[in-house]
Amino acid sequence: MAITKLISKTKASATFHFFSKPATSLPSSQNQIIPNSTTSNTFSELIMQENIENAKTIITKYDIDGPNRENFSSIFQENRNGAKTFISCVKGLKETMNYLVKTYSYGSTKIVLAQNLMQVAMKRLELEFHLILTSNKEHLKPESISSHSSSQSITNFSSSDDEIDRISTDDESESVTATAMLNLKQIADCMISAGYSKECARKFMIIRKSVTSEMFYNLGIESYSSTKIKKMNSNDLKDHIKKWIYAAKYVVKSLIGERFLVDYLFSTTQTIREFCFAEIVIQEAMNLFKFPELVAKRWNSPDIAFSLLDIYEGIQEIIPNIESIFSYESISSVKIQASSSLHALSNSIQLILTLFETSLQKDSFGIVVPGGGIHPSTMSVLDFASSLANYSHVLTEIIINFVAPEKVTFIRCYFDEASNSAVSIWQAWVLLVLLCKLDYTAEFYNDVALSYLFLANNIQYIIEKVSTSSLKYLLGDEYIAKLDRKVKSYAANYEEIAWSKAITCLPQDPTAEMSPDRVKGRFKKFNEDLEEALRKQMAWVIPDRKLREEIKLSIGRKLVPAYQNFYNSQMKKFGPEKNLQRSVRLSPDDLGNCLSNLFHGVSVSGSSPSSSRN
Repeated sequence: MAITKLISKTKASATFHFFSKPATSLPSSQNQIIPNSTTSNTFSELIMQENIENAKTIITKYDIDGPNRENFSSIFQENRNGAKTFISCVKGLKETMNYLVKTYSYGSTKIVLAQNLMQVAMKRLELEFHLILTSNKEHLKPESISSHSSSQSITNFSSSDDEIDRISTDDESESVTATAMLNLKQIADCMISAGYSKECARKFMIIRKSVTSEMFYNLGIESYSSTKIKKMNSNDLKDHIKKWIYAAKYVVKSLIGERFLVDYLFSTTQTIREFCFAEIVIQEAMNLFKFPELVAKRWNSPDIAFSLLDIYEGIQEIIPNIESIFSYESISSVKIQASSSLHALSNSIQLILTLFETSLQKDSFGIVVPGGGIHPSTMSVLDFASSLANYSHVLTEIIINFVAPEKVTFIRCYFDEASNSAVSIWQAWVLLVLLCKLDYTAEFYNDVALSYLFLANNIQYIIEKVSTSSLKYLLGDEYIAKLDRKVKSYAANYEEIAWSKAITCLPQDPTAEMSPDRVKGRFKKFNEDLEEALRKQMAWVIPDRKLREEIKLSIGRKLVPAYQNFYNSQMKKFGPEKNLQRSVRLSPDDLGNCLSNLFHGVSVSGSSPSSSRN
């Protein structure tokens, strides 16, 4: 819509703006129209004539094309008394012109003179308006106005001269900002009331658009397109998203100030307010808020999920301000674009979660981890799940109706105290799928004891990640306790299978009567079974230090005391027998040392029975 059309009502309301060019000379006496009143020299006419003469004296003094143009100085910034007089003069001239139009017909020399004087005054005010806007750019930056918009020095004043003089603040910058805004409002009110709203608005839009464009440029906001987004790799895109989040928050905060400035200066005319603000910001704002939608439609891989959540969270945070700033109908497209970007991000995040869940279900977990350690898929799933838990406040809104009802029912059967939160249920479901996959993968180990150790290790890893992340608040203590009971059960099964042969070699009654040959046989069999167990398990691992120590202590409590009792008893009986000495390869202390070297995944020198002699 052209500004002329938008402001036509204001322009038309001026009763004195009749000529395209000011008259260069007074009309001849033949063209002068006799007043409608029968009395030619009334008191009112004398007052009006005096007003015109006073206006002529003052306005011509500040004529920018007059003889004093070489000594030009701003009356608003350097001569407050002169500014007061000038504004008062223009207001008086306007009232005079209204009277003249009612009293005289068109073509009156008085009307022509008044019109010429008004054009000179408006030209001066337009220049003053320009000077204040340009010379106070630093103080009138959108972000500066935003920080001052709640200041009493601005909001509690309108635009009268007395109010400008009463500005008092300890903050010099705030004082300059407030004074500049009040001077601008005085000029804007004066020009609009005089019928020069078009000129005032045009000057304002040109200067303020350059200010906001510079702000967008300095923030690195580009002209985004789908093609440009597609050409970015994930790392470049993540960097752009970080910059965008900062820029969007900064822009919104600044545009609060710009909207405040527009509404304040043009408070008398909504049409001008709306048009000016739209012209200044809509192009850059639309480009800014379409970026998230372009990203959401291009990217849906898990490695970009958290960047999408960051940008979703960033928009969600500023949406109330966006709705407030772009409340005008003519710029509501910006609100719509921001909401559209939120919707697109929500869909993309839901798709990522679906793809992640599907990928996990299809994963064969075919890798058999050496030593029964942590499966790579366990680590990747828990890394993703625990990082995702940090965004639960955002995800709640995104996946509130995302989880299928049958999953909810299944999870609540499996976990007695499952949360009603959609995020909690989805996380519990993903981890349940992971647990099932681990059970399946454990069957690929040839050694049953190692299968149980593998399960104990991986579930202990899950417990650790859940306990030390936001997953704890989503899944609850009962969930952790249930997994902990599983770990203990799998660890017990491992011990029973891996160490039962060595333990059963030792007699339940170490002091029972046995022949030397039988004692030798017991020691020999124990050495063989122990060596077999150590040989296999020396390469097995338990990454979690606490679990590793608990299992070693449990094995030691079952093995070392029984061996020590049998060893002490038999050595006391058959100590002098050299053949028995040769059959005994380990002292009780050696046995403890062998066990202490277990579960690090490497063979430690001196740990085997054959390398340790009493």
